[in-house]
Amino acid sequence: MIGRLLPFGAKRRERRERLRERRLVAQSGLFNAGWYLSRNPDVAASGQDPLDHFLRHGAREGRPAGPDFDTRLYLAAYPELADGSVNALLHYLERAASTGPASNTATRRAADPHGGGAIGPRAISFSIILLDGPPRASDRTLESLRGQNDAIVEVIAARTDPRMPAIRAVQASPGGSFLGAALDAAVNDYVVLLDPGDIVLDGALTALADHLAGADSDIVYSDEHQGAAPVLKPGWSPELLDAYNYFGRLTAIRRGIALAACPDPSAGAASEWSLNLGASAGAGRIDRLPVILCRRTEPAACDRVRALTHRADYEGVLQGLWADRTKDPRIEARSDGTFHVAWPLPVRPRVSVVIPQAGDADGLRRCLDGLLHRTDYPDIDIVVVGHRSTTAETEVFCARLGERPIRFVPLDGSLTRARAYNLGASVARGELLLFLDPDLTIVEGGWLDALVGPSIGDGVGVVGPKLLAPDGRIREAGIGLGLRDFYARVFEGAAADDWGVFGSPDVQRNVAAVSGACQLVARSVFERIGGYDERYRTGCAAIAFCLDAARAGLRTVYAAGAVLTQAHVTPDSTDASTDRVLLAERLRALGIEDDSFLHPALDARSAEPRLREHWPEYGTIALRRTIEHLAHPLDASQPLDLFDDGAVAAAAGLPWNAVTWRSEPGRRAHRSASPAGLLIDLLRRRPDLRTRFPRALSEGRAGRFAEWAGTEGIGILRLSEAQAAGIAAAFATDPGARARQYLTYDTAFRSGQPLFLLPNGRRATCRRLFEAVAVGILALEEVWWFLLACAEAPLDELCATWAITPAWQEAVPDGGSVFGIVALVRWVSETYGIASDWLFAPYAPSGATDAQQVRSGFAAHPAWRDAFPDALTDESRTRELLRYLSARRSELPFVAREWARTRDVPALASELRTGGVNILGHFSYPSGLRISAESMVEGLRMAGVPLSLRDVPIRFATDEPIAPRLTGSEVFDTTIIHVQPQPLFNEAYARSGLRPRDERTYRIGYWYWEFDQLPPDWNRAALDCDEFWTATEFVAEGLRRAFRQPVRVLPPGVELPRFDPLPRAHFDLPEHDYLFLFAFHMTSVMERKNPLGLIEAFRQAFRPDNRAKLVIKTAFGREHPEAFAQLQQAAGEAGVILIDATLTWHETLGLMAACDAYVSLHRSEGLGLSMAEAMLLGKPVIATRYSGNLDFMDDGNSLLVDFRLVTLDRDLPPYQRGLRWAEPSLDHAAAQMRRLYADRAFGEELGSAARADLATRMSCRASGRRMAERLAEIAAMP
Repeated sequence: MIGRLLPFGAKRRERRERLRERRLVAQSGLFNAGWYLSRNPDVAASGQDPLDHFLRHGAREGRPAGPDFDTRLYLAAYPELADGSVNALLHYLERAASTGPASNTATRRAADPHGGGAIGPRAISFSIILLDGPPRASDRTLESLRGQNDAIVEVIAARTDPRMPAIRAVQASPGGSFLGAALDAAVNDYVVLLDPGDIVLDGALTALADHLAGADSDIVYSDEHQGAAPVLKPGWSPELLDAYNYFGRLTAIRRGIALAACPDPSAGAASEWSLNLGASAGAGRIDRLPVILCRRTEPAACDRVRALTHRADYEGVLQGLWADRTKDPRIEARSDGTFHVAWPLPVRPRVSVVIPQAGDADGLRRCLDGLLHRTDYPDIDIVVVGHRSTTAETEVFCARLGERPIRFVPLDGSLTRARAYNLGASVARGELLLFLDPDLTIVEGGWLDALVGPSIGDGVGVVGPKLLAPDGRIREAGIGLGLRDFYARVFEGAAADDWGVFGSPDVQRNVAAVSGACQLVARSVFERIGGYDERYRTGCAAIAFCLDAARAGLRTVYAAGAVLTQAHVTPDSTDASTDRVLLAERLRALGIEDDSFLHPALDARSAEPRLREHWPEYGTIALRRTIEHLAHPLDASQPLDLFDDGAVAAAAGLPWNAVTWRSEPGRRAHRSASPAGLLIDLLRRRPDLRTRFPRALSEGRAGRFAEWAGTEGIGILRLSEAQAAGIAAAFATDPGARARQYLTYDTAFRSGQPLFLLPNGRRATCRRLFEAVAVGILALEEVWWFLLACAEAPLDELCATWAITPAWQEAVPDGGSVFGIVALVRWVSETYGIASDWLFAPYAPSGATDAQQVRSGFAAHPAWRDAFPDALTDESRTRELLRYLSARRSELPFVAREWARTRDVPALASELRTGGVNILGHFSYPSGLRISAESMVEGLRMAGVPLSLRDVPIRFATDEPIAPRLTGSEVFDTTIIHVQPQPLFNEAYARSGLRPRDERTYRIGYWYWEFDQLPPDWNRAALDCDEFWTATEFVAEGLRRAFRQPVRVLPPGVELPRFDPLPRAHFDLPEHDYLFLFAFHMTSVMERKNPLGLIEAFRQAFRPDNRAKLVIKTAFGREHPEAFAQLQQAAGEAGVILIDATLTWHETLGLMAACDAYVSLHRSEGLGLSMAEAMLLGKPVIATRYSGNLDFMDDGNSLLVDFRLVTLDRDLPPYQRGLRWAEPSLDHAAAQMRRLYADRAFGEELGSAARADLATRMSCRASGRRMAERLAEIAAMP
């Protein structure tokens, strides 16, 4: 029974995976079905579901998913996906889930990682949904749309209009709504709703399109005229949208998001509000365009008016919105058309009220009396912080109350609000912390409930109340930045229920900050932010706290329903000027140059919102200039401060807010940064953590910060289980590795900026990296992780620079060792004029082993070699050398002598006597050469041979970012260069950043070739070799004929990693047919691999009704269009399954394991790695009886195919005319395939024999032992 269920289970898992992929793409908003059909008429004509076609075929064929995602351009940025094996859009979405969403620029730009070009802005299209209404009003709206000449528009309405052919009429289905039908019918990028009578101003849609073309916004809303009155709107504020539909006109919603948020027909007149609420909950980015784009001529259509006449519909929408949050929200419909939602708390969390007492005992008594007798909230814990002298009298007063305990915490030294609040929080017991000035008067019993309610919402950081003056006018409704001369209390002086150009102070909304007179904060938020900055002595501390919360993705809420009275405002002390400087520098550090919750058209001189009149300044400009005036100027002569966004942006030549991910404090939950980004953000905001963990990122997964982040940090950041796993993954993968690789591979940049890894080169580095971010090559998390890790360990980076800079290696040959580090420091200081303290800190390099450091010094110091010539071969002389190095007479710096003194001399002496080998190879380039080099390394390690490894890079687009871990020097006397003679052998040292040792090493070239004759352009590379190693006798014979150096056949071991078997369904292969497999890369020259001959042999072997299939797996077909077209045609005619995909090694092995046999009718092979892998999997293998594969294949472990030698009659680069190779017998091959198909038992026996044979003959251990023996012979040579 179980056996019968397994295939069904695999199919079910496959279906689940396909459904997951479909859902992910559909919900992304990047796939536009209507757009896809309009640009792919063949798909439209076929009647296929457009999304299904894109997932199965379109992405592989390079068809764009929509105007927001050009598949071809994305593939240009990620060429490893070019084979179509991975859906490009899925790759983008899943990459965004693990490393954070990259800028949408990545999906719209094709960029060569070292220079690429960007395309222009994409065209944005709109589906205008004209809601039903009076015909004359509709005519006015349509007339305004006819003037939108530059916009791409379709209009969906209940009826057509002959004057506007672009109108499509739709009708509601039974039980449905017109809006639902219109959303289903919309095909353009963004949906815009209009009421009859709405006048779209000239150029409005073009302005919207221009904004969207440069942003990855999901929703954009703008300002409007209601009749003759302008209505200006704040930045995205979830709390405000909960109160009423403030988005209004014009609002553009990405079509996919709008469709997902389609309101229920029961929403009735509140359908548009329901749509906006639902869409905002699913949106990734919501922008405000602060320009009036629409005039509404029908007052009854405006949302607050409509809410008054259709109250039941609006209340129903709110009931549905919060149905999953609380069983019975209390909804208050107000006379101004807004709504207030109160959330009954099943359990009221304890609130600790922290009150500073500066000296006004009467005020404190009134405050305490209000808390104890006029506050309905049941669970309050009161903490009073003050000087001992001022609290004594109040203690007596409170003792007389005798009701609830009030704790008094004495504070020594100066009493500031920040110090008092932090001290009170440290002893407070509540889940929520309320920081309260004693001069506030409590006038309503429910005020604290009104504060606590919003505080439990997702993404809320700080909550503040409405503060009234004794005359009932507004004292404070939040703090606005850029008002008056720096910041001011918003709506100050306005009537409490006024409605004006910028709304009303009587509605809950998000604000930049609330004053420290009353702030409610969850304890977890307080700990995450790190408390109040005690450098401030005035109310600026509370503003800075709110801004830090915003940077952490938490929003500040102005709770209009929580009302307190403030008799007077205490003027700032004489410390205000210092605090203003600190706040200005904090704003610059956070990259804040405007207040998105205000509006640029408001008069910056007035706290009460009003339009500016002939006033040249507005908030953004005024705030930026104030910051630049108050903050200390940036000093370009000093190392760049990475914790100052303004400074980093200036260095990068970007706006302040362009160097970090958008924190989006207006979101209902913080989703704007990946787990790695959250850690980066935490470190950049918390100097206490940087002090506690000075090498937080550079220590990696084994460091103390990684341990803290995976335990205590998860609680502080309030991470989900998935996010916590992402934290561990970030430390395991080193998110900064690609940024380092990008710079390291950019040789032109490095030559001009040799200090790019050091503090003194940080400005140029930032500019280069943020340029890469702008074109989608790197993600912000990758850049910041790299920058912070470099900054933590500048002397490590000094050694890293030495390791990849031949000029530095020439100047100080042992500069990367403990013996040369002081000389390197002095040389760098003198050469580049660096006098910074970081350069002269005590430091001992640890990147190399102890023995390698001694070898490096031994090679660099002739005096050591003269005094101890046998130190590396005679143990007694080794001990003498180590004693000498620890003595003063060595004249080494103290750090080197102390290092030598504390070594384990016997162990170090033993290690030094053991000879080793340097290996240069393509360790980061996914290829057969990499597998060969890694197998060689594994075998030599098993044989106990010490190694110094150096990566030889190919290019950024193909290499994996592991090169920085492979920067070993030539510390041993023998070097293996595992790089092909052409085109990179003679560049291997230069490309790897390694200067050859002055005392030349014994060099071994490890080469592969596929013919018995070698090309003449190998001669130059051969001159640099003392010996050749190769994998097979076939290649060795050609080398012996061409060159005089010794040639050894020393194949790398071939062993398989552990991998998870994959079902055939994973590759869309038939379950019950007998499957022959052949795998090759188009880059390996198709004529040599001979898949066309294999297809013909298969056609000869089997009839169409035989249950046998041939599977050919290749890669990079698109890079060889003519050859691939031939292959496609031949495969199609023969019914061959063709897979053109780049698979991981594990996936390729899974494909092999899923098939029954492997066939290679190659014309020539240097080794034949895929044949060996198939044999190790126990598969019967059929192969040509020619070339390198005969070193491990014979008639006892495989089926060999006869051949005849032929001469190549034309050039097939890199192969030249006149070379000879095999022409396998197709008849014989067909017979061998029929034999396996007919006799399955024979095939299984043959595969088992092959596996047993190769497991012994080609193991890494055996290979390493043979190589070690030859290295020992070389070491013994005179």
